[in-house]
Order: sequence, then structure tokens, then C-alpha cells
Amino acid sequence: MERNKVHIFFAYSDRKRIASLRRRLNDLGLEAGSNENQLLPEWDRPADPADIIKNCRALIFFFSENAVKSRFLMQEMQAAIEYAIERGKLIITIVENKDVLDNSDTLKYTLGRMPVFIPKDGLQSESDYDDIAAMIYDVVVGSETKELLYEKITSLSRIRYTPGVSKNLCALLRLLCKEVKRDFSLKSRRDTYKEILRSTEQLEQCDEHDYSDESIRLAHMRVDAIDEVESLIGSYDFLQLDLYLISLALKLNYLTYTIRKDAADTLSHGDVHGLGNLTAEKYVPAQEFFLRLYYSQMISEGISEKDHGQYPDDEISLILNLKSFLIKDRASSVFQPSKPEKKTAPVGEISDLDKQLYAIADYMRESNKLFELAGNSSLAADFLRCLKTSYDRLRKYSEIVGCMEVCAECIEHIAEINQMLEGIDGGSSGSDIVENGFKALLGFSIEGVDDFDVFLSYSHEDGDIASGVYHFLKTNLINPFYDKITLPELSKSEYEDAIMNAIDHSRHFAVILSDLKYLESHWVDLEMKTFRHEMVEGRKENANFLIIVTDAVYQQIISQNKQCLPIKYRSYEIMKISEYKNTLTDYLK
Repeated sequence: MERNKVHIFFAYSDRKRIASLRRRLNDLGLEAGSNENQLLPEWDRPADPADIIKNCRALIFFFSENAVKSRFLMQEMQAAIEYAIERGKLIITIVENKDVLDNSDTLKYTLGRMPVFIPKDGLQSESDYDDIAAMIYDVVVGSETKELLYEKITSLSRIRYTPGVSKNLCALLRLLCKEVKRDFSLKSRRDTYKEILRSTEQLEQCDEHDYSDESIRLAHMRVDAIDEVESLIGSYDFLQLDLYLISLALKLNYLTYTIRKDAADTLSHGDVHGLGNLTAEKYVPAQEFFLRLYYSQMISEGISEKDHGQYPDDEISLILNLKSFLIKDRASSVFQPSKPEKKTAPVGEISDLDKQLYAIADYMRESNKLFELAGNSSLAADFLRCLKTSYDRLRKYSEIVGCMEVCAECIEHIAEINQMLEGIDGGSSGSDIVENGFKALLGFSIEGVDDFDVFLSYSHEDGDIASGVYHFLKTNLINPFYDKITLPELSKSEYEDAIMNAIDHSRHFAVILSDLKYLESHWVDLEMKTFRHEMVEGRKENANFLIIVTDAVYQQIISQNKQCLPIKYRSYEIMKISEYKNTLTDYLK
């Protein structure tokens, strides 16, 4: 099933409107079911909803007045949403109009922190259908693009290739700003703002160190990205008496100032006298405005080091560390952020070896034109695996000899190929014959193995959940081992050695379970025993062993006082799949 496949949940009385919406989605190239019987009317379920959710990229829920009035349908939709959340699916919720949302406490509770989209005319006019279809397309494709960008940023950060990190962060910031502007829910916008802050902080660390053409090009990209961020700071959200949002506005104001100052220095070749003061004058008034809100609200709410009020740890740390990111303090002295000395002269001649690697990369870049011809067949998957293996060999060799530009380009292409493979067949490998043929053709030999923050263990049936966990960790710049994406193409005889090597080079371990019977799976059992043995033997110091389960399995474990788990695993941390995003990264840093 294709990665872009979506499914729509709706009230049967809305079937004509959904049929019109589906046709527009198909016209955009986003398949939403081949006929009406594949959708889910409230009383006729042609397929198991669990299977449909498990195999879909995105779930669309249309809440009309008719849907909200049906108690049975609301229960069904609630159950579907809960299951989709458990499996880490992309959920798009469309509410007919604001009155439907305002008049239903059940609907408000069901939607929680999820983004909500409200058509202008209640999904009645032709323009409404066009707008909502375009929005759904942007969200689905944007979600895939965001996953890809985080994948590239994480991998490029590992090799410390700043130009590539900067370029992809700029693209990510523009995407996040677009995402937050179309979201009707302040709760979910708040989560996106946190992503924007984290990405802007990273971008601020990627300043250019010379006046080369590449640095000038990146400086323009950085300015374009922070222009988008600055436009958000002036929005209504940041005028609310919410200490976290006020503090976030202050931090973003400071970051955009430092980024713009650095970019201006690059674009002017440093030939701008008094640039810092000139730039600061633009940002200090906004800072002073938000400072007044900040101090009055701190007094009003009585927030202190001991009393955090309503704010969680990730928010209170920003609120209480205000002084560290002021452009001017209360005495109006200019705050000078610590920056490395810059700038150096443009890079000179490259070595003969680098020239050879660049030439190889050029040839492989030309082969990317075949992507469009490959299609979505099994043959296309075989071709892409072959190309991925080639890029992986070139990446490792380039990293060894220090040609980081070619290494970075390989990383980006590998990320793109991985996403295409997920779209074709979920990333599963082909036959031994095809794999061995590729290896013979390419002279396959890759020495060494990467280091991983966490090894993800799971049964094949939970591959969609594992994929969601993998992409969530990449979003937080954590490097997980996930065999479908991380491993090169291997024959079955070599697979176990590769798994053992990956466990050996992983700091932490997490097993994903939607059913306790998967503990008996050969690979899950082997991986759990091996990592635990390494911990017991003292070769995994400070390692965390995490068990991530669905809500149903969690209740089963708790109700049986963990006796349904093998005794050797009962002392390890157990967390719900529906809640892991709140705590998982704390165990892996």
C-alpha cells in the first residue's frame, strides 16, 4: 500500500460531500479510496477499521453536525482516533463549522491537542472542496517532507556538515511556519511553536565562517527562513497572557536578531560599521514590549524556581532562563552573544582525491533522473536498493577520507531513497537472489558500523508503530537503529551479524509491543536477550532498557502485576505508546 494512502471517516449522511472531496484528492494524486465502499459509513464496515488504520499513511475525520448528533458514530470515531494515535498515524480532523466544535464538549475532548481545520462554508461550496483538498494534500505531503528533512538534519549533524544542516533547517522552518498558520487549534500550534524554537536554535548555531559563494547563498536562505519566523512573533498568539508563549516570543526575537546579524555580516563581507547596534535597534522595542508582559505575568501568577504553576518542565526552563537571551538587559547594555572568530578566506584548491569523489558523485547524481522512470513496482524497489547501496559505499569512503561535501550529498540521497522505499513496500528487502546479484555487481563491502543512540526492536506486525517512533526520534535529533531504514541490503545469512553489530553499537534499547505474544518472536526474543546480557555483563553502562506498549497491553501488564512478563524484564521501564512522546527522549539523551 502506498505511503500517501489516506482514509476518510464520516457520517453516512455526509457521503455525497465526502465523495466530492475524494474526487478532488484523487485529482491531486492523493488516493483516498477507489470507491465509496472503501470508506467507513457509520453502520456499514466493509473492512476491519484496525487493518485500515494500520495500513494507511493518514486518517481524515470529518465531524459534521450529523456526525456529532450520532452517539454511536462518535464512539466509533473516538475508538478509531485512539487506535490511530497508538500506531503513530497522521490524523487530520475537519469540523464542519465552529459552532459544531463549540457546542460539543465530547468533540472538544476527542480532538484534544490535534490540529483542527474548519472550512469557510462548511464544506458546501466548490471553493471549500478545493481548499480542503489542497490543505489535506499539503498536510500529508508536508508530513513526509518534514520526516525527510529531520532525517537529513540528524544524519548531517552527525558528520558535522554545517552547510547541509543549515540548508535543511531553513526548509524545515519555512514548512513549520506554514503548518502553524493553517492550524485552528492553539493547543497543537503550541507544539509546533516548540519545534520552531528548537529548529531556530539549531540554525543560530550554523553561522557561516567565510565569504564564499556557498556561505552567501546560505545567508540568503537563513534570512528568508527567519523572515517567516518573525512574521509569527507578531501574531495574536503571542499577545495572550501566557508566560510560555511570551517567553518563546522573547527567545525567537533574540534568535532572529543574532541570525540576521550574522547573515548581514556574510552578505556585506563584514564591511558594515556599527551593524550590531543598527540591527539591535529593530529588535529591542519588541523585546521591551514582551518584557513588560513577562514581568507583569510572572507577578500575577507567582511563578518562581519552587512554584512552576501550570507549566511543565520543558516550558518552565525557558520561562526562568529569560536573562540568557536578552539583546539588551534592563540596564540597556548590549548583550553580546559568544561567537567564534570569523571569517576566513574562501576555500582553495581541492585535492585530486576529492576531485575523483566529486566526479563519482556527479555520475550518481545523474542516475537520480531515473527516479521518475522507476514507478512503484517491485522492480523499482530493487533498483532503488541498488542505488542506495552505492550511495552508502560512497558515503562511508568519503567520510573516511574527509570529503564531507560528497558524504553529505550521499546522506541526503540515502534519506530520499529510504522514503521512496517505504512508500513502495514499507522498506522490506527483496529476494536473496536480487540482493546477492546487487552485491556481486557492486563489489559490496562496507567496513565498520555507525553508533546509535537506541536500538528499536519490534515484530513485523508492529512495523508501522516502529516507523512512527523512528521518525519521532529523528525529529529530536536522536539517532536510532531501525533495520528497515538503517541496514544496507543484506542476505539473510548476514542479517544476524548486522543486528548483533548494531546492538553492540547502541547505547540504549527499546522494544515495541502491541501484543505480548510478540515477545516470542525469534528476532524480538534474540534482540532483547542479547542487549540485556550486555547490560548484565557490564558492557552497557548507564544503558536504559525500555518497553513501549499499547494502552491495552499496558493495562494487561499492570492488572497482572507484571507477572505476564518474563521475570527478567519486569524491572525495566514500561511506557504507553500513546504517551511515549512526553518522556522517551529523556531516557535517550
